Amino acid sequence: MDKIIYIDIDGTILDKEKKLGDLTRDAIINVQKKDVKVVFATGRTFAEIKDLAKLLELDKNFNTAICCNGSYISSTDVFKPENIRTIPKEVSKDIADFLSSKNTKGYFIDYLDPKTYYSNLNIDKFSIEQGVLPKMKVKTIDNDFKWDNVVLIAFDSPKNELSSYEDFLESKSTEIDYICSKSSHRVNPLFMIGNKNTSKLVGIEYINKKFNIKDEDVYIFGDGVNDLEMIQKFKSNAFVPSNAPAYVKEISKNIIEPPENDGVGKKINQIFDL
Repeated sequence: MDKIIYIDIDGTILDKEKKLGDLTRDAIINVQKKDVKVVFATGRTFAEIKDLAKLLELDKNFNTAICCNGSYISSTDVFKPENIRTIPKEVSKDIADFLSSKNTKGYFIDYLDPKTYYSNLNIDKFSIEQGVLPKMKVKTIDNDFKWDNVVLIAFDSPKNELSSYEDFLESKSTEIDYICSKSSHRVNPLFMIGNKNTSKLVGIEYINKKFNIKDEDVYIFGDGVNDLEMIQKFKSNAFVPSNAPAYVKEISKNIIEPPENDGVGKKINQIFDL
């Protein structure tokens, strides 16, 4: 069986408190015993997914993850990035300057330092709690920061200034792609910025080509704006939790239960007769 499952993490298998259901855990472990490949497709870094991948035994099987919204692909047990897609250095600096002028805190990901979030503003905390995911260190960008290594930038925008942030990012649109999550459960819209033509779908297509995987053998589980492309591409085999924003659910005909009810685990058990 040459089937492959691409799974988002936050809001798909982890609930709002970053907890993983036992049924979903067992289903992901057991489906791999039937030679079904399982790959994380996430906005998270390698350091954030490593322990979860081990818990779900991804490291013992296909051992692959799409990280930082497709900015790179790595094995899950040892950091071995490939298909790396960095943001142009000057663009990252311009974005940092713009955010600082707005007194907006951004998080910049250096792919070679996957345990750390870097911020353009001085910070008042040294780590971020993430439930089942490991704590991430937080540091202020200094003169030694490696601008050449930035693969992802994320920040919250005040709702009343949303258009000014969008206008600025549009001015950089020949060199970057950005997505904005405006779901109702967020206090403020979340922007995520990557290099041009970078997405989870790009990572999927890279893996599928490398391992000669056919489109009809692909299964998708996702819930967010950064999952839209892969859900649209593989619509017939794409599954969206009922807690997802309406604009995500409207492009999928397969709605499953939320992570609190082990929706992914139940659907995997059903599809693969576990």
